[in-house]
Amino acid sequence: MRASDGLASIGDVAERFQLRTSALRFYEEKGLVTPATRQNGRRLYGPASVRRVGLIRMWQQHGLLSLDDIGTLFVPAVPRTRWRGVLETRASVLDEELRVIRTACEYLRYFLTCTSDNPLKTCPYIRRDLDEMFGFQGEGPCIIGALARRYDVRTSTIRYYEDEKLMTSIRVRGRRHYGREELHRLGFIVLCRQFGHLSLDDVAVMLRDDVTHGAWQAVVRGRLAALEQRIARNTGAVRYLEHWLTCPGDDLIGVCPYLARALDDFLEASTPRG
Repeated sequence: MRASDGLASIGDVAERFQLRTSALRFYEEKGLVTPATRQNGRRLYGPASVRRVGLIRMWQQHGLLSLDDIGTLFVPAVPRTRWRGVLETRASVLDEELRVIRTACEYLRYFLTCTSDNPLKTCPYIRRDLDEMFGFQGEGPCIIGALARRYDVRTSTIRYYEDEKLMTSIRVRGRRHYGREELHRLGFIVLCRQFGHLSLDDVAVMLRDDVTHGAWQAVVRGRLAALEQRIARNTGAVRYLEHWLTCPGDDLIGVCPYLARALDDFLEASTPRG
């Protein structure tokens, strides 16, 4: 911060809020913040602009608001119904994400009850789930188009899984065909991705022929821990949004005492020491 005139360079502001300078330029392009002045071509920010950047960062970090959401809140004299609608919509989206994530966590905990070394080949629970979900009944080879329709995935997705060595096909007159074992493998991938939110790298470990019980369980525990962190983050964001929704005034940014106090605390925590 320049003590002589109270202005801060773009580098100082970026460092304070752990941003790239390109992010501040992007904020400027979107009309979210404006430098107080320029000297020798360099952007300089006054206290009001620094406070505005802090508000953007606080809303992003604690409320998980998008820049488009924030842009709406920054509209001069934005009606109360409009800014409340932005916050309510974001809270609703986060609540739905929480529902999906909690369901995934439940499925991963269910995975962890399996004592088999190979979850696809020897776990009776997984085999049962695959049979119930996709109705395997001793079927013969299946062409790629039929397979894609059955699992509601793109044919390009199946080809990508093949490229990643997650499954294989046989070629008959140039067309890909998949046997019963590959049907199970694709079903397992879909199940892991959709219900457990596992990454393809996670799934690749679990599909290895030489995978051990400890190895695949570690993958599942790691994903479970990551999802539990997202639950904590989303839950905190919903609480923040609900708190801001209790603001009694029409002008959220200008007169809301709750927002002003929260922003003061956020700016204090981001103030450089020493």
